Amino acid sequence: MNLPTNPIVPGFYADPEARFYEGKYWIYATCSATDYTRQLNIDAFSSADLIHWEKHEGVIAMADFPWIWRAVWAPTIIEKGGRYFLVFASNDIQKDDEVGGLEIAVSDSPAGPFRGVVGQPMIDRFIGGA
Repeated sequence: MNLPTNPIVPGFYADPEARFYEGKYWIYATCSATDYTRQLNIDAFSSADLIHWEKHEGVIAMADFPWIWRAVWAPTIIEKGGRYFLVFASNDIQKDDEVGGLEIAVSDSPAGPFRGVVGQPMIDRFIGGA
């Protein structure tokens, strides 16, 4: 199977979120792979000129999320008061009695490491059927 070439950075990434922080463009993306073990963190990419990109691999301090065993994906990020809050999905739960859902992590830098905030999933059940 021939996968399309990524026009910005090498690799196969999904769910990109782009922001401008500290004089650089930042993209946070799901590490897509058929092997879920590759999807156990989020990669970020930064650029001052939108041409040359630096990879920041595995920006989440996963030790703060010991309940995550399957995958993390769909990152979104926001800055508030000089701190960066990263929200992402975990474990692909299919019912309320499974552990996972939406997680939140924080860092003083857009490059991470992003540390756990609440010690459990921020949202850990289905709401409105999702």
